[in-house]
Amino acid sequence: MFDSKAILFYTEKELCLKKEVNEVQKYIQSMRNNKHFHDCMLLAMFLPILLISFNNLYLNIISVVLLVGILSILNLEETLIASVFLFFFEKVTIIPFLGGSINRIVIGIGILRILYTYFKKKPKINKYYLWMFIFFTIYMIYGVFFSREYLMENTMLYLNIIFFILYGNYLASYKKEDKKEIINSILKAIVLGTIFSIIYGLITQNFMLEKRAGFSHYRFNGTSDPNFLAYYINLALVIQLFNDKKIFVNKILNILVYIILIVGLVLTKSITGIAFNIITILILLIVNNRKKIKKYITSHKRKVAILIASCILVIGVGGYFVVKYNLNQYHYNEENVMVGNNRIADILISIKNGDINRLTSQKTNDWSLYINQFCKDNIIIKLFGRGIQPVYLYSPYFKTLAASHSTYLDLLFCYGIIGMVAILVFIFNKIRKDLYLYMATNNKCINYLRIVLLIYGIQLGIYTNRIFLQFFLL
Repeated sequence: MFDSKAILFYTEKELCLKKEVNEVQKYIQSMRNNKHFHDCMLLAMFLPILLISFNNLYLNIISVVLLVGILSILNLEETLIASVFLFFFEKVTIIPFLGGSINRIVIGIGILRILYTYFKKKPKINKYYLWMFIFFTIYMIYGVFFSREYLMENTMLYLNIIFFILYGNYLASYKKEDKKEIINSILKAIVLGTIFSIIYGLITQNFMLEKRAGFSHYRFNGTSDPNFLAYYINLALVIQLFNDKKIFVNKILNILVYIILIVGLVLTKSITGIAFNIITILILLIVNNRKKIKKYITSHKRKVAILIASCILVIGVGGYFVVKYNLNQYHYNEENVMVGNNRIADILISIKNGDINRLTSQKTNDWSLYINQFCKDNIIIKLFGRGIQPVYLYSPYFKTLAASHSTYLDLLFCYGIIGMVAILVFIFNKIRKDLYLYMATNNKCINYLRIVLLIYGIQLGIYTNRIFLQFFLL
């Protein structure tokens, strides 16, 4: 016989437990309804990131537990936003027992949760995302058969790609207003990720000593390297300037954000990064305000002419003295090559001598290395590539394996001529239709960001970069 009192006791205990769970869920929902919840979520994630910087096993374990705890209260959209934010810290959150960064936990948990949601809710499969899934899966399998050397890298990159495709397909069925909120949250995560990347770099004094033939200097890494940090800052500045919805409403906070971003950019001492930032933002400002500019020029022709003439005069005279001074700041190295005594002098002397390799920090050497290898490849590799993971070639100049330093060369090597053309057609079609989460965003900032990504892709290998992936896969 069953003891009725015991049954009643356990029933009451279960009811109490359910009541407690419901109370916790209500509390989490009340937190989520707070407009600053996402900001607090990302701030909370910065704590385990800082703990990892101490390189201590116990602190690493605490960091993983903290991160899993935070992820456990997030919904699907928030998990996606968290993955974008944590990407900025991928290089500084590597934990040995994970075999990589803590972002692997986010991607792993995120994929398991979205697959469970698909199994439970059975959402509609969008042909747009289905074709992407088929395309990358075929290339993943092809890459594994082609070379098992990069099996782990192939797998991790494939999981990242599938992560965005699965989330993109699921969120595509959301209402338009909900999609816009998700997009704004992703853009905010990019700005906050860049800001915290700069703050982290300053806290941990993450500078690199760059030694050249004629000089040496420190460059600011943030959480990656100077060139990539400059690229992230460019994205953050474009979002700050052109997004339809202000990322930060408070004016003082906005000014502080601009100061942090500009200081971080200057500290990188990335000439190409600073130049790209100035040029892209100036062009976008002109394009964005072309009607106002045209109207002002038409009604104030004399003032505009004087202003342009003054700018040309100041820049011309100032530039003349800067160039004249720095062209005299040189010496000859052991190979009897003229080199500058500082960064500006080295650039000017490289231009004067027509030394493109030195001017581009040997990037053109790497480009020619990859182009020559592509010309030697057989017809199958030329047409279909090698699989989804970029390859590294031995550089005689650096005497080590070197990256291509170009997104377009990476695409050519990975997918071949046919695959690369297919991807570029897809990308430009997405820009033309202004698609994000399978809707026309009517937010010029999204396409501005995509254009910036494509420009940076000329001299940076960002094809596997999660920010690049999400802008073209979601």
